[in-house]
Formats: sequence, C-alpha cells, structure tokens
Amino acid sequence: MPDWHHAMERRVSDCSTDPLRQSPVGGYPVGGYFWSQRGDRRSDDGSGTDAGKPLGISKTPRNRASKAKHEKEMRSFHACKIKKLEDFLLHSTMSDQLKETAKLNSNNSHKSGLTYRKDDVLKFAILLLQHQESALRNLMGKIKVESRKHWEHCELLKELDKFKEWAPQNLHISW
Repeated sequence: MPDWHHAMERRVSDCSTDPLRQSPVGGYPVGGYFWSQRGDRRSDDGSGTDAGKPLGISKTPRNRASKAKHEKEMRSFHACKIKKLEDFLLHSTMSDQLKETAKLNSNNSHKSGLTYRKDDVLKFAILLLQHQESALRNLMGKIKVESRKHWEHCELLKELDKFKEWAPQNLHISW
C-alpha cells in the first residue's frame, strides 16, 4: 500500500476528523457536539433552527402572521413620527434647505406619507437640534456672565423671546 493510503486510513480512524463523532469537545454540553448538524437539531427552549431559517422564525402560520402584524404596526408608528418631524421641519428655519432635496416619487410618498426622503428629514432634524443647542448654550453663557440689570442692554430678552418661539409646545418649558 502506498503511504498516502495509510495516511487516509489514519485520518478516517481519527475521531477528531469524523463528522459524526459522539464525544463532546471542550466543555460543549451533551447534545451540543462540535461536529453536529445544526439544521436538524432543536434546542431545549424550542428555538432551534428550522431547515436553515435563522433563530426566532417560527414555522406556525399564526406566529408568522402575528409577527408580520407587529412589524407593520411598528413601521406605521415610526412613519407617523417621521411625518410629524417632517412637518415640524417644514415650519422651521430649515424648511428651505429641506425643500432643496429631492422629493419622493408619488408611489413612495403614498406608502410612507412623507414628501421627502427619511434620511434627509432625519439629517435636517439633527442639524436643527445642533443649531438650537449651540444657540441656547450661547444664550445661557451670556445670561450667566451678565447681571439681570444688564440683560436688556445686551438684548438677551430678545434672544430669549426668539428661543421661546422656536421651542415646541411639547417641551413644556416654563418661563
């Protein structure tokens, strides 16, 4: 027999290369063998893999339907929040910049209720919040430096009025 034949026989008899071996490896629990096939094995909690599907996907139609219903509700909930944000931006100082971006086509806008892309709406909302945060930080810095008597001379009251106009009603800021 040639040498390669002996090597092949040794390899076949070696349990570390046998894909159907029955000895656990390195602390794997019984039933969780290193070389076992995962597609046909269920775990103790019943959430194993089902014919190659990822974990958490159930075979039963009822579970699939309830999961699809939940995902649809979440999409509509998030779309409603984005639409409110878009409406807020269209009435803010960022409206001109938002209007310069590409609008959605009629099919997409009908589905989502949005006029502009979600990414653009979120980007301009972040920019507006950053702008308002820096304006408020500057205003608070001036208020701390100046005394109340000098606020009127520094036009801080006008800046404070501008911020009150911007602040949305749902922030519940008490002046």
